[in-house]
Amino acid sequence: MSLIAVAEDLAGEFSPRPLLERILVHCTELLGCTAGSISSVDEAAGTYRKEADIGVACQSGQVFPLTEGMTGVVVARRAPVWFERYDEVRGGHVPPAERATLRGVIGVPLEWRGHVIGACVVFSRDEQRKFGPGDAELLELFARHAAVALATARMHEAAEERVRAEAAASERDRLLGEVHDSLARRLVSIRVHLDIAAAELAAGRGQAILSGPVLARLHRGLRDDDREPLTEREREVRALMEQGLPDKVIAERLVLSIKTVEKHAGAVLRKTGARNRTELAARRAGQDR
Repeated sequence: MSLIAVAEDLAGEFSPRPLLERILVHCTELLGCTAGSISSVDEAAGTYRKEADIGVACQSGQVFPLTEGMTGVVVARRAPVWFERYDEVRGGHVPPAERATLRGVIGVPLEWRGHVIGACVVFSRDEQRKFGPGDAELLELFARHAAVALATARMHEAAEERVRAEAAASERDRLLGEVHDSLARRLVSIRVHLDIAAAELAAGRGQAILSGPVLARLHRGLRDDDREPLTEREREVRALMEQGLPDKVIAERLVLSIKTVEKHAGAVLRKTGARNRTELAARRAGQDR
């Protein structure tokens, strides 16, 4: 199989582990080997994790210190490394029964933007197989594909983590907004009761009292012109909310994302002082009568 054909065979794969396993299979086939492994490296933590392995029980998914095994040697030298016998590798993790059958071993680092993010290692059971610079050069071709797969997986994980963090922050802001609105309503209620008491006291002394409409507005909270005005988009969202439409339908009507609609809906409730959509719709119904 030509390298071009191999590259085409690998194209379009997006799931990291299956792709790494396929890369490893091609590595062992082209180098005439029967076993190998690809590991991801975390130099900051001083560890590496087996991501894929074939031919030997290398405990895929397990984490080991960088002071051990063939991967540790490759990362330490930051260059291709090979030995005539696997027994020369310090702290290898191959079980004794498998270890006794292994002979030559070669490994190359997986590099991404100047950093070693992993290592690709293959083993031979052939007494006559001797690795050298040509084998290292061939293995490095596949190491580039493996490095891209690992880097893509890491970026995907980082993106997912950012999404989770943003969702948590959004929920926190929503809860803080609810607490703020609840406290504001309680303070307004206290102020209304104090104003009513003061008005009743003034009436008892023969002074002018507040009119009924003014007291009614005090009961509702702050005056309308004290509230932060709605934006044009928020007014559009409010109109559809008052019809009882869910966020998904509102998003389709206004050609917006659901997340954007949720943001505008929260602003509408906060600015209008409505506790929920039901109260918002009820207010509109009361104004229409």
